[in-house]
This record gives sequence, C-alpha cells and structure tokens, in this order.
Amino acid sequence: MKNVHIITRHFIPNYGSLLQSISSIKIFEDFGYESTIIDYVSTTETLLPQNTHFAKKFSKNPIKRVIFWLAKLPDQILKRAKFHSFRNKYLKMTKRLSSTKELREYDFSNSYLCSGSDQLWGYISDEKTIDSNYFLNFAKEGDVCFAYSSSFGRTDFPSEYFASLNEQLKKFSFITVREQSGVELILTHTPYPAEHVLDPTLTVNPAFWQEFANVEIKEKPYLLVYHLRRNKTLERYAKNLAKEKGWKMIRVSTSIYDLLKQGHCKLLADPKKVLSIFKNAQCVVTDSFHATVFSLIFNRQFVDVLPPTTHERITDLLSLVGLSDRAFAHNEAAPLEIATTPIDYEKVNSILEKARMDSLNTLSKNLEKLEK
Repeated sequence: MKNVHIITRHFIPNYGSLLQSISSIKIFEDFGYESTIIDYVSTTETLLPQNTHFAKKFSKNPIKRVIFWLAKLPDQILKRAKFHSFRNKYLKMTKRLSSTKELREYDFSNSYLCSGSDQLWGYISDEKTIDSNYFLNFAKEGDVCFAYSSSFGRTDFPSEYFASLNEQLKKFSFITVREQSGVELILTHTPYPAEHVLDPTLTVNPAFWQEFANVEIKEKPYLLVYHLRRNKTLERYAKNLAKEKGWKMIRVSTSIYDLLKQGHCKLLADPKKVLSIFKNAQCVVTDSFHATVFSLIFNRQFVDVLPPTTHERITDLLSLVGLSDRAFAHNEAAPLEIATTPIDYEKVNSILEKARMDSLNTLSKNLEKLEK
C-alpha cells in the first residue's frame, strides 16, 4: 500500500490545527492510502522561542516584555502539555523531526509527500521569513510531491516572496489550495496551475463529525464564544447578545486567563467535547476560521468578528455559502440581529455538499494521475 506523509502545522496548540490534521489523515485513508503526519516541529516553534516571540509582539518595553514572558509561561506550558496528549491520542505521526537535515535523513520511501493543509506558505513567527520545509524542501530527487488544501493565510506579499515561490512550487506534481484567493495568487505570480478545494474539515463526510461529537452537554441554552485573539468588540457583542437572549455564555479556550472572563470557560477540553459544545450551541460568536467551519457543519447560528489580518480564509468561505453578511470588522459595531437572523441551511448544506464532492473529485483525479 502506498503511503502519504503529510507535513502541516499540526503542532500549534489550538483545535483547528488538530482537527484539520485528523481530517487530512481520514481523507487519504478513505482513498486507500496509509496516512501519517510528519511530526515536524521547527526549533522556532518550541516553548521558549515562541514565548519570547509573543513577548516581543506584546511590547517594546523590556520590563513589560519580561513581565509578560513570565506571566505567559505557565499558560504555554499547560496548553502544550494538553495538546501533546491530544496529538498522541488522535494523530498517527512519525518520530519528532526538527530540521531540514533530519527530514532529509528520514525514510519516506514508498510514500507520497504532501504539503497541507493550513497556513503553511505564509510567514512564520517573525512575519519576514517562510519555512521552506512546508514546501517540501527536504524532498529527495525522485520523490513525488503535491499540495493538498495548502494556504498562504494572506495575499499581501512583497515581490521577493513571489520569486521564491516560483522556485518552491516547481517540485509539485499538482497544487490544490484552500482559498480561491490562493488560487488567484498562484495563477497571477507563478507559471503553475492550481485548483481550489475545501479545507479538510469540510471535505470529510459531515457524518464523521456528527459521530465524533458524542459528548452530552447539559448546559442549555447557551451562547458559545470561541476566539483566538483579544478583541473588545467581540467581547462586548457576545455579552450583549447573551444578555438580550437570556442565554448562558460558554467559552471554549486554550488559555487559563480566559477563566477570568465572563461566562463558563471549558478550558483545554477534549476535542470530542469541544465539538459537542459547538453541536449544541444556540449561537456561536467567533473570530476563528475553523469555528466558522464547525458552526456550518452543525448548522448553528453564528457571527464572525473578523480579525484585522489573515481573514481571507473566513471571507472566502462565507462568500462560497452566501453568508458574507454574518461577518463584520474587528473594530466595527454591528447589530445583534446579525447573529440570530435564521440561516437557510438547506441551501448552505447543498452548496457545501457540492463543494465537498468537487474537492474529493479534484483530489481523486490528481491522485489517479500519480498512479499512472
């Protein structure tokens, strides 16, 4: 049996990264391949460098940076330990690989190399450099490489980025990307063809997630708040919505500091419980792409407070399903009716099912070409 080894941003301690990795494995296994996540973790993504990176972004003042670094460390240790256990529970992975040298020395024989999914092809950490390993820079001569549902995360790259991109993409037998904006970026700035496919979480049969989300949730009715960034607009909107509707507020979070915020915080819950909370919510307020995905999968009412950057993936998805009016800018006041105006899920589900089948057909067609 042929193997597919997938390099992706699986190590980030958030649910979206984990769930898209689970989905990617499932999709290739359904096609009859042995599927494994390459447990690549750059040294820049390990605990101390990441904590230092967050501190630098927090403030230019060295004293404030030190205070932030010390305050953030326990939170980082806890979430990384918890997601380490989640990855071991839900993902099939290689041994830990931390450099291009280690990746090149690993035995990927009898295996296709896959780049995807998630924001692999944008800037890493310092907003200036890319990690070429996510472009399969470690592949040996003769290795078969392809991209499945990869993402740039943004489109505002300087000209020198595209010169590098031309070189990086030439090894790929086929390229599929997660956002239509990514397709247009490749077609505009490189000589290579690219096709659009859904995120793996949307490409898996929805029945998979219905069965996965099998934990009983007793607190009802409730508003679910799921955010990845600090945003006063989002907090104010959720608070006012919960008050108007008389709903409890539940937070799904990976940060211990969210325990101090309004509502009942489900801290570092198992992914099955997290998706069960989505499945049973009256409404979801979020700034997250994957929270939007699972709101759609479980046919929930929702509203997106768009982050200031990297929001193309959300707006692309909402445009696809005809729900662009469910989103507003991070610094924009919006009426509460946005969140509770009924969604025509018969129409949305029909659009997503067609897109899902198109995505599977695109992947199937490309994989068949590799086999010839």
